[in-house]
Amino acid sequence: MYAPPLTSFPFSDDTTTDLQDLSHNPESNERARNDPFCEPAGTLRGIADMLNGGMSLDTPAGWSAWPEQLPLLVWHGGDDPICDPAAAKRFGENAAAKDKQVEIYPVSLRGIASR
Repeated sequence: MYAPPLTSFPFSDDTTTDLQDLSHNPESNERARNDPFCEPAGTLRGIADMLNGGMSLDTPAGWSAWPEQLPLLVWHGGDDPICDPAAAKRFGENAAAKDKQVEIYPVSLRGIASR
């Protein structure tokens, strides 16, 4: 008998994201709502990756794992309700990259590119 890993099952009960948290721009949020590639729900695998992978990035080992010669650009919304802007800033400032830029945009939510 084969049982697929739990992380492969869709899981949407508690992972649904309100697309109004994407941007303060209602038109951008509406475009995302109508985009068939924008899923407002995640999977258990995605949650596990965010929790496990995200926490490991916010450590000295995670910072030093970034290749020194690979440029790094961190753009993050200062009002992001899901991912901690302070953690993004810490990663960007501490990553081993020699060429890096960190921008935390106050009052922005998740959709920096849709501002």
